Amino acid sequence: MNQAYQDLVRQRVRSSDRAFQAIEESRKILSQLEAFVVVTAAGGAPDIKVIAQLSHDLRGNVDELLVGLVEARTAPDINNKETEA
Repeated sequence: MNQAYQDLVRQRVRSSDRAFQAIEESRKILSQLEAFVVVTAAGGAPDIKVIAQLSHDLRGNVDELLVGLVEARTAPDINNKETEA
């Protein structure tokens, strides 16, 4: 394998891992938010500050997921003569 190909694979793996980490973190946040919905439906009053922070973190994870997927897909073309230099 040439170096350009190895670098391409490494970049795609790193970017994909970034997306997978965002998905995993999002699952945790959604689970916590679901618990707050249950509390609210039962007549409770969950902490709005915590809900706001979780929602903000979820938005950040959506951004990380998008960036990871885009980076993995748009890695340099190893067949392009300019990238083999």
